[in-house]
Amino acid sequence: MSQEPPQEMAKAQDGTFSSVLTLTNLTGLDTGEYFCTHNDSRGLETDERKRLYIFVPDPTVGFLPNDAEELFIFLTEITEITIPCRVTDPQLVVTLHEKKGDVALPVPYDHQRGFSGIFEDRSYICKTTIGDREVDSDAYYVYRLQ
Repeated sequence: MSQEPPQEMAKAQDGTFSSVLTLTNLTGLDTGEYFCTHNDSRGLETDERKRLYIFVPDPTVGFLPNDAEELFIFLTEITEITIPCRVTDPQLVVTLHEKKGDVALPVPYDHQRGFSGIFEDRSYICKTTIGDREVDSDAYYVYRLQ
């Protein structure tokens, strides 16, 4: 356990309640959503909890790991999906590519979610540059079932 004092990462005040979120010994793997709920609430009502997304920039973690099922996206109809390649640093420029191509695809990107759009039945990877090294995500496979 570190002897460093905890750092106050976020403070929110809403009406008569306030919250302080204190996080210690963080790595890039701690990047993600955090929720605050009132002690008397069960946190199930969306108006009873507050969402906070925290980035923990970490040059050793390019892309956040995904569960295996997130790498395979199955579609039964043409619909918008998200390829969830998320990074630890919101300042990174992230591009989407077909796995066998080097041209960046013009798809909107959200650092908290990934790339959203209508995708062809193909394999994709995300790319970013950290310092002087290019980093590739795991491959994402989009399949249309008929």
